[in-house]
Amino acid sequence: MASPTPSHNLKCHCGSAEFLKLTKFRWADGGGTVEEFGGWKCAQCLERADNAEMIQRARIEAKRAQIRELEGQVGGGKDASAEGRKV
Repeated sequence: MASPTPSHNLKCHCGSAEFLKLTKFRWADGGGTVEEFGGWKCAQCLERADNAEMIQRARIEAKRAQIRELEGQVGGGKDASAEGRKV
């Protein structure tokens, strides 16, 4: 059986992993109010959260971690950042 895919906490560009759920209220005469999902805002910097951007950033960081791990295995623990290369 394949191992489960690890999950990652999504983080805002400011580094926070906490978000506030936004709610829109709709109203119609004679129909009352209805709550509607309005997106997410970062709890720290209060900027609107872009899920696609945060997922892409998490994917990149996971790949960088894999690269560091593999470099440690084949390079005898030599870190690419110590050589001045960007990973």
